[in-house]
Amino acid sequence: MFVFRKWIESLSGSAMSKFLRAASLGVQLNESWIVLSAAAYVWNYSSHAVAHGPLSHGPLSLSHGPQQKIVTSLQSILDAIKAVEIPRYTTFICRPSNIPV
Repeated sequence: MFVFRKWIESLSGSAMSKFLRAASLGVQLNESWIVLSAAAYVWNYSSHAVAHGPLSHGPLSLSHGPQQKIVTSLQSILDAIKAVEIPRYTTFICRPSNIPV
C-alpha cells in the first residue's frame, strides 16, 4: 500500500508542476488565456482537498505539508494572474484560498 501511495503522490506532484509550468509560460508569453487555463486546472485539481480535507475546517495553514503545497500552488497562480494584469480574476483566486493580495 505504501508503494502505491508514493506513486500517486509522485503523479500528483508531477501534474501540479506541469500546471504551474503552463502558468509560467503564459506569463512569459503574456497570454492571459494560458494563465487562466492553468489557474482553472490548479483550482479544479486541488479543490477536493480544500473541500474535504483539513483545509475545510478553518483558514489555510502553512504549517502542514498538504496545505503548504496547495497554498504555494495557489500563490504561484495568483502571482501569474497579477503578472499578466488580469485584476478582476485576482479576487476570484484570492477569496477561496484566503491568501492576502
